[in-house]
Amino acid sequence: MIPVPSPVAHVSIGLDPGTGTWRVEADVPRTLRTWRWGERRRLVAACSRGGRLDGNAFAAAVATTLYDPPPPPDLIALHALVALDLLGLGHGAAPSPLGAAEARLAARFGWLPSAIAEEPAPALDSLLANLDPDSPSAPGDGWSSIRVVEGPDG
Repeated sequence: MIPVPSPVAHVSIGLDPGTGTWRVEADVPRTLRTWRWGERRRLVAACSRGGRLDGNAFAAAVATTLYDPPPPPDLIALHALVALDLLGLGHGAAPSPLGAAEARLAARFGWLPSAIAEEPAPALDSLLANLDPDSPSAPGDGWSSIRVVEGPDG
C-alpha cells in the first residue's frame, strides 16, 4: 500500500497499485474500487432528472456502489467526499458531458459504446484530456486558431 494524502482529517488512504484500488480507513477499513465508464454513465443517469444532477443522490450512489463494505448511512457523505476526490471529480475544469465524450472516443478510435463502457473511467478521462485541444491542460500560446481560406480568385 502506498499512502495517499487524504482530503479529510482522521481518514487514512492507501493505494494498492497492483489492483488499482484504495484502502480507506475512517471507521473500519474499506476498499474503494475505480468505476467503469458505463457504470459512471448509469449512475449519472439514475441521479438526473430534467437535465439536473441530484448531487446528494449521486454522492450516496457512489459511496454505496464503489466501497466494499459499503459505509453506514451516517458516514455516506464522508466516504462519498473521499471517493469523489480519489476518482478525480472536482479537480480542474468541468468535464464535458459523458455522451459527447463517448462520441469523441468512438469517432477517434472507432470504439463501440459497449467497449467504452467496460473501460476504467479515470483512464478514459485522462485520454480525453490529452485529445481535447481546448483542455485547460493544453499549452496556451495566445492563438486560438489559424484559418487559411482561398479567396474568390483562386
